[in-house]
Amino acid sequence: MKGSRRRFTIQAIVWLVVMVAAIIFLPNISSLVRDKGQTKLPSSAKSQVAQVIQNHWGRNQNNTRQVVVVFNNGDSPLTSDQKQAIDGTIQRFKVQKSKYHVKSMTAASDNAAAKKQLISKDKSTQLLQLMVGKNQTVTNMTKNITAGAKTAGVKTYVTGSDILNDDFTQETEAGIQKTEIITVIFIFIVLTLVFRSPITPLVSLLSVGVSFIISLSVVMNLVNKFNFPLSNFTQVFMVVVLFGIGTDYNILLFDQFKEELSHGDSPVAATGRALKIAGRTILY
Repeated sequence: MKGSRRRFTIQAIVWLVVMVAAIIFLPNISSLVRDKGQTKLPSSAKSQVAQVIQNHWGRNQNNTRQVVVVFNNGDSPLTSDQKQAIDGTIQRFKVQKSKYHVKSMTAASDNAAAKKQLISKDKSTQLLQLMVGKNQTVTNMTKNITAGAKTAGVKTYVTGSDILNDDFTQETEAGIQKTEIITVIFIFIVLTLVFRSPITPLVSLLSVGVSFIISLSVVMNLVNKFNFPLSNFTQVFMVVVLFGIGTDYNILLFDQFKEELSHGDSPVAATGRALKIAGRTILY
């Protein structure tokens, strides 16, 4: 009996050490998703065709991000006053390049070819293409460019592939957090109703939580060190799969534990028997 208690205690300490190590060595998940988690679309997709066109607007530099400032007047053509205000905004970017970290820019007023590409046929929209240095985060860059692009009497928008990817990543992370909270609450309620005990759900969630943290650390380190495939939805799938299957396996273990207790075994002995019988099924 004492040997079994000692063995279970050692196992708990080992898992605790592994979990702490997993947390310490867990890479920055947001950065990995932004750098390596983007879905690859076929070259025929409209967004990819637009990306090819965009790459020809300016120098394709690895240390810059392509940003597009959109000036719009709804369905009506831009008025002369609005065009003058837009020119003032463009001039501000030219004069204050260092403030906005702009390396180069292309405006409709540069030449006839640029004018044809950057002004819509109905004259309601005008674009300004910027090449912005990567010496700041996408979030800060977007905030700065958006503030600088504000133009009186004109609707202004800031867009670009990095900005869209960053927005998508942020929305995905927010969705993951909601998924985790809903999953934990749902599992807690279900297990409480099944086992009529508030302790059993906590034990289940704790064990599944430890498994999730360790698994997440392993996957992210594989991505970071060995370019393991990664998607924006990898973490979501891990939450759903691990909490779903983990809870199912816990129910199997708890049922087996209750059965062993009904045979008159002590809690420690019943735990050992449950791990031997149900654990073999789980391992397979």
